[in-house]
Amino acid sequence: MQQVIRRNKIASATILVCIGLILISAWAWWHYIYSNPQRVFQRMLSTSLSTPSITKTTTDPSSNQSLTQTAQLSVNPQPAVRSVNTLQQADSTVKTESIATPLANYVRYNSIETSQKNQQGQPIDFSGVLGIWAVSTNEDLGSENTQLFSQAVLGVVPVAQLPAEQRQQLLAQITNENVYDVDYDTVVRTITNGRPTYTYNVGLQPRAYVNMLKSFSKYLGPDELKDVDVSQYPEGPLVNITISIDVWSSQLTGIGYTDSARSESYSAHGALVRIPLPTDAISREELQAKLQQIR
Repeated sequence: MQQVIRRNKIASATILVCIGLILISAWAWWHYIYSNPQRVFQRMLSTSLSTPSITKTTTDPSSNQSLTQTAQLSVNPQPAVRSVNTLQQADSTVKTESIATPLANYVRYNSIETSQKNQQGQPIDFSGVLGIWAVSTNEDLGSENTQLFSQAVLGVVPVAQLPAEQRQQLLAQITNENVYDVDYDTVVRTITNGRPTYTYNVGLQPRAYVNMLKSFSKYLGPDELKDVDVSQYPEGPLVNITISIDVWSSQLTGIGYTDSARSESYSAHGALVRIPLPTDAISREELQAKLQQIR
């Protein structure tokens, strides 16, 4: 009987030791491998290139105006970006909504508030142009038309759902050409909404960055950057920014600009987003004519 008890104690101790070793190994793997700042940054790049949807909120205050933009990017069932914009300037506030695809751009005014008066000294009535969708295509405006779509995918960190082969080719180019010069010695770890976040000081190499975007643009189609001459961009000096990443998910959460008050926050990675296109849009020229008739 005592031998049985002794064997059970030994077995229990062995199990406890094994559990302890597993926990220690798991902690070591998490601390030294998975949550290593360099590995987190590299995973973020890969995650951003395999993302079906994302929401980006941009704030850009200046001395005479302030812009706030929230843009939803979705690649399924068709690539599209929906953006809600608020522009404040002096005593005027204009709120617009845009939907952009690689081939067309839709826009409408949701509200226009201003202290300006009409010719009769009365508040200006903009109701005749509010809520009316206007559309323009590549044939109408050339490359200007797809700026909203391009800005959503061709950001500091490009966002798309690329096939594995293209994703690996672009990641290799980013590494080989040192597009992001990351200072891993100054990484700051904070807790945001109960989750660990790394914030990196990063230098962008202008020529390498534009060359990377040219490769990325070819994968997206149409290739808007095919005529860009990379040699016109300097190899330095670096453009200094900060990049914030959620450690657990390795998802991009924010970008700050060292030399300006502009900032970008990212959320809703991979959320199911459907962006239906307006079916009753008028031409942009018609909408502008309606706006000019208001006095």
